[in-house]
Amino acid sequence: NLIYNQNLPQEVILDKTSNVWRFNILINKKETLLKEIFLNGLFASSHFYSSSKLFKNEKKTNTDILSKNIINLFNDLRFSELNAYKICEIITKHHNKYGPGKRP
Repeated sequence: NLIYNQNLPQEVILDKTSNVWRFNILINKKETLLKEIFLNGLFASSHFYSSSKLFKNEKKTNTDILSKNIINLFNDLRFSELNAYKICEIITKHHNKYGPGKRP
């Protein structure tokens, strides 16, 4: 988490207190970023499914926003420090082009 906190634009970091099992960022055009991450041999995920899809398909603004913008980065021993630095470079470049994701 220290690598992410020191090397990512602060405006993309979701909430430092919630970055336990994954490190969460909010970014515009997350699918474009995920493709770039995969093309570079790295992995990230987007496992936040909007509750509006789970509960009678009602509009839930906050969960819809999170679902559209959140990416989870790995922060455990299976993801090396080198990989963390490399993914930070990719995210920063993407952020400079597309900006941060909307916050709920």
